[in-house]
Amino acid sequence: SGILPSFFVGGVWFVYETVAAMRHGDFTQRIHADLKGELNDLKSNINLSFDRLAEAMGDIVNVATALKDGDMSRRVSGSYEGQLEMLKQAFNESTDSIGTAFSEVGAVMVALREGDFSKRMDTELKGELSQLQENANHSLGSLETAMTDIVRVATEQESGDLRGRVDGDYSGQLGVLK
Repeated sequence: SGILPSFFVGGVWFVYETVAAMRHGDFTQRIHADLKGELNDLKSNINLSFDRLAEAMGDIVNVATALKDGDMSRRVSGSYEGQLEMLKQAFNESTDSIGTAFSEVGAVMVALREGDFSKRMDTELKGELSQLQENANHSLGSLETAMTDIVRVATEQESGDLRGRVDGDYSGQLGVLK
């Protein structure tokens, strides 16, 4: 009379167990019960949703692991919808920003190694990456100015003018030059 059919209660229980597993971070569980009608539709939709979520999470974990290992070339590449697509785009944009900053630092280091003190980081960066850029560019500017000053004095001394002095006001080890 007021009792639900056992196939309905059993079906709801399978759905409950699977959703509870997901709530605890287990995206591997699926509903395998043989259900009928609307419960079968619910089972199919839940299983498909978990499949998409597990795929997205796996894709993101793979890229995050590559980043941790220093591989800036990997991106989340799956085709997603809604908030999963937004997560993919945000993650890839973050990876791009970090990769750009590392590329810029690398280019500056190569220029320094080759004796070019004029190279700067010039790509627009945000947040802490922007602070890194600002600090690096300021340091490079100070180094370039000091090296120009040192070269000027060395050139003057080489030509016999011993009156040349380092004029700049430098701090740290560069300040010892004065």
